[in-house]
Amino acid sequence: MSFDLKAHLKQLSETPAPSGHEGPVRDVIRAAWSPFVDEFDTDGLGSLIAIKRGSGPEPRRKIMLCAHMDEIALIV
Repeated sequence: MSFDLKAHLKQLSETPAPSGHEGPVRDVIRAAWSPFVDEFDTDGLGSLIAIKRGSGPEPRRKIMLCAHMDEIALIV
């Protein structure tokens, strides 16, 4: 399974995502990451939570990646 990081970053940077309206960029991330994760959830504030379950013996280590989806947007 290949992943074109350059194309993904280009698509992310071209997708509008002002604060409070992150839906389009959330959809881009969900589509790109779906082959790599087991499930997605969206919380009440619109944060996208992607879960990838480990396959090793218990107890498994947990890793959290946290980033902003929104961008600065100004009305002039």
